[in-house]
Amino acid sequence: MLGADLAEYGMATFGYLVLGFAGLIGALLVALGTHAAHAYLQAYPDKLFDADGLGDMMLNEMLSPNYNVFGRYDDAGWWEFYSLRNYALHAGP
Repeated sequence: MLGADLAEYGMATFGYLVLGFAGLIGALLVALGTHAAHAYLQAYPDKLFDADGLGDMMLNEMLSPNYNVFGRYDDAGWWEFYSLRNYALHAGP
């Protein structure tokens, strides 16, 4: 009797683990989709001012809603797709 109860709880735990893993994979795939959309489907670049000064960083923050201080941008100011840091910014909380 006790062994049957433990087996049922073990299968329920395994089911919850599989469900959590599937949810994690789904969330990472959605993050990849939004990351790709941010990199390839925007009409205007995120980084409007190219200097490295504090004033330009604040102008980018105020004038560009998608600008991220921690993001990586290419030379033209577009969000880099091939950047693990940028993907982590989309996948993280």
